[in-house]
Amino acid sequence: MLWNGMKKLLVTGISGFLGWHVANFKQSKWHIQGLYNQQKATYKSHSLYQINFQNTNKLFELLDQLAPEAIMHLAAMSSPALCDKYVDESYRTNVVIPTLLAEYAQRMDIPFLFTSTDMVFSGDKAPYSPSDATQPISIYGKEKAEAEKRILCINPQATIVRLPLLFGFSPSGNNFCQRWINQLAKGETIHAFTDEYRSTISGTDAAKGLFLLLDQRLQNVWHLGGVASWSRYTFGVHLAELFGYPSHKIIPTTLEANNLIGKRPANLTLDSRTSHEAGFLPLPIQESLGLIQKHWA
Repeated sequence: MLWNGMKKLLVTGISGFLGWHVANFKQSKWHIQGLYNQQKATYKSHSLYQINFQNTNKLFELLDQLAPEAIMHLAAMSSPALCDKYVDESYRTNVVIPTLLAEYAQRMDIPFLFTSTDMVFSGDKAPYSPSDATQPISIYGKEKAEAEKRILCINPQATIVRLPLLFGFSPSGNNFCQRWINQLAKGETIHAFTDEYRSTISGTDAAKGLFLLLDQRLQNVWHLGGVASWSRYTFGVHLAELFGYPSHKIIPTTLEANNLIGKRPANLTLDSRTSHEAGFLPLPIQESLGLIQKHWA
């Protein structure tokens, strides 16, 4: 069934940071049926539904009612600290539910796209290509790695998308970049790691890459990393300078010097050449930050 000539795309986690960018990405092929749980979503041009993802009976009743023609699964418990604290809930959210959705998509013969993370790797053998073996060291990374394997076993036509650290703006403010800008505006200092590297991209570029993979029906495992890999400290210094704040407010520190709960990979640089060759061309970090700066101006 078509909606004004558009196919129906079910997007879970529509009210989150990445969901906001997916919902606002300019495209004309898909009518979005957005699912959210506690954090309310408000998009005028999309169909929105509140659902508790833990209630799988209600979830699949809704899926049968909506009859989507593709599924983009963004919803996750993505905070490593929360995954460490709420192990059972995070496992169900990050492993069980995406596996069930992949099975549903296989049964309905529709595309299924699952967003994973660079944290499926250990961080000591970067850069990582899509074919490299996973070796997670955090509970969150282990859950995502297990979900990947289960999904591809059940649904070999699925698309697994490993995303790096994302930055940008969203109304919820739920992004480290926004938090840092707000802290700098208050004159606060920010302690940023000099030894944690990520091939970070903006939320806008992430949405662009997801739709590219979906529209081209590119299956298996893909990396949507940027063209450069920056440390958190380097990112912070550039952010401060761009927004006109003193860069000495960004205080260098290291992973080893901080008593972090749970292990944290040091270098998760992604080798994304295959996605770049397929047409995914993310902006350099400096240019993406410039666009964000214009949003705040």
